[in-house]
Parts: sequence; structure tokens; C-alpha cells
Amino acid sequence: MFPNPSWATGWTPVTQIANNCTSELLIGANGQAYADGYNSAFGNSSASPAVEGNATRGFFAVPAGTNPTLTVNTTAVGSQSVILFSSDTSIGASMSPTVSCGSSVPTGPLTVTGRAAGSNFTVQVPGTISGYYCAGYLIVNP
Repeated sequence: MFPNPSWATGWTPVTQIANNCTSELLIGANGQAYADGYNSAFGNSSASPAVEGNATRGFFAVPAGTNPTLTVNTTAVGSQSVILFSSDTSIGASMSPTVSCGSSVPTGPLTVTGRAAGSNFTVQVPGTISGYYCAGYLIVNP
């Protein structure tokens, strides 16, 4: 499972089965947890709305604009999901369809402005964005 087994030293694998999707959750000796998304769906859409199936993680591209929003369609989102974001300007060439990720910097953190459990979430990028704003997401369900 791990490319470098020594990386897992001190970690205890725990299998979590949720939403018909198997995922590995590792709990370290210090109590910290890490989920690797083993066998989980991965989304990679630059469409609007982003069509991500049942992905718990993936990438999306928000079109240019002032305080632009994007709906990400994924059945993995729940009413109490924690959704984490990370900017990634390098991912555009591997998205479908291919986009050129801009270098605009948001004026604050990305915000989930809405969600429909089992269907989608909407993310807003604060500020004026030129080009596409590309980011990754990870959905953590309680």
C-alpha cells in the first residue's frame, strides 16, 4: 500500500468502510490521524459545475470573476462534512477539460457557501480572480 514501507513505521492501519468506499485511516503513536483515500474516487474536473461523481477528493477550477463561485457535484458530501481546500496552479494540464490555472491570489480563504447532502457543495473564492483559480479539495465525513 505504501511506496516506502518505512514511512508507516509507528502507524497502525485501521480500515474504515463508509458510503461503499474503502479507505485506509492510519493512527500514529502520537494520536494523529492520516487518511490516504485508498480505493476512494478521485475527481478532476474543470467543468462548471464540476462533475466529480462520488469523489471525496480531487481538483476543480473556478472561472474568473469577482468573488466567483463554483458548484462541485459529488455525492460524497454530507450535511456535516468538513471540506478542506488547497490552491494548486500546476494541475490545469491534467484537468478535464484542460485549463490554464491563473496566478491570482484570493483576498481570503475559500468558503463553502452552500451544500446539498449527497449531491454537491458550492465554493466561493474571495477577491477578483483573473483566469481560472485551481484548487484541490478533501471531504472528511464524521
